[in-house]
Amino acid sequence: MFNNALESIRRYRIPYGPDDVAASLREAKDVSSDYMRALAHRVRSQGDRAGRSIAEMIQERPAESLLLVAGVAFAAGWFLRHMRGRSAAVRPSSPRPRVRARKSSTR
Repeated sequence: MFNNALESIRRYRIPYGPDDVAASLREAKDVSSDYMRALAHRVRSQGDRAGRSIAEMIQERPAESLLLVAGVAFAAGWFLRHMRGRSAAVRPSSPRPRVRARKSSTR
């Protein structure tokens, strides 16, 4: 997969005419589409494996899984409350009163 991309980079030559440019673009498209297909397949298979391992862990240890989810939910809630509190402290809670310009006295 990666070797094909490296080979195409190594044998890359500067295109001289419009036909060379079109051929070079077609080759780049073919190589990149092959790479993306292989990458998508690899990501999909790793996601499937991760899903199966998580399901097995939940079946083997349901109490620990519940505690883990509860801990993550608590931490996420605390983090959001903390960030919301920081943004409220930075922002004034009520708009400042407008100060009127002083009237200039004409002498």
